Amino acid sequence: MVDLQGQGDPPEDKGGHRSLTRSKSLRGLGAKYGGTLRKRYSNIHRTLKAKKECPSCSNMRLKRVASGIWKCASCGYTVAGGAYDVSPKAQQR
Repeated sequence: MVDLQGQGDPPEDKGGHRSLTRSKSLRGLGAKYGGTLRKRYSNIHRTLKAKKECPSCSNMRLKRVASGIWKCASCGYTVAGGAYDVSPKAQQR
């Protein structure tokens, strides 16, 4: 028996359609809500889930407890900030 796994041409795409890869933050949205809103949601979600540095101990373990409240998992320091980021920046439109 010959093992052909990993050899040969990849399967052809039928119909000439591009395969779309979606980010994890857009998994629940599907085709709804329009492209602009999905892009905005994706940017906010990426900002929210990015690693943040603690202003007190400089560890990258700052997590959001509630909207605008951030707490360091290593030193316990709690700080009030923006809803999606510790230091909110002016949004560019």
